[in-house]
Amino acid sequence: RPLQFNLGISLPSSYSSGLLFWLSGIPFRVGFSEERVSPFLTTAVRWEGVHSKRHKRDLYLDLIRLLGSEPEGLPESPLPPRPTPDKKRRRIVVAPGASIPLREWPYYPQWVRVWTELHPQDEVIVVGTLAESKWASLLRREAEGRYQDLTATTSLLQLVEILKSADLVIANDSGV
Repeated sequence: RPLQFNLGISLPSSYSSGLLFWLSGIPFRVGFSEERVSPFLTTAVRWEGVHSKRHKRDLYLDLIRLLGSEPEGLPESPLPPRPTPDKKRRRIVVAPGASIPLREWPYYPQWVRVWTELHPQDEVIVVGTLAESKWASLLRREAEGRYQDLTATTSLLQLVEILKSADLVIANDSGV
C-alpha cells in the first residue's frame, strides 16, 4: 500500500492473491476469473486451466498480452519504463526449485553452463532451500565454478535482498 502501485497482475487464480491486491489499494487489478477471485479484480480473463491442453506459461502470456490491448479502464502505460543499468556485469539469480517437481524446469544446469559461457562477466547466483539442494549437485556437474551457490544458506530476508539486487531472476512457479 505505501508504494502505491497502479497495476497488479495476479498469475495465480487464488483468493488470497486477489484479496491481497484489493486490500493493497491497487486501482487496476488484472487476473484470471474464478468465482472467488473475480470480485477483487478490475479486469479478468477466463481461466481455461488443464482443459485448454496448453502449458500454463501460455495461459500466463495470454494474461500479460491483455495489457497490450488496453482493456477498458486500463491506463495507456501502467508501468514506468525501467532504466537500463549502466553496468556491464549483471547479477542473475536462478531459483531452480519448486514445492512440487511438476513445476520445475529440468534444464537449469545446462542453462547456467551456457549462460556463463556466453556471458562470463555476469554474476550468476543460485538460491534455494535445503529441500532443493539436489540442484546444487546437478549444477556442480554441469557448470562447476561458474556460479555462486547459495542453496540452503540464506534466510528469507537475505533472499529478498538478493532478489532486490538482481538484474534478472529466473525461477519456476514457486515462492521465489
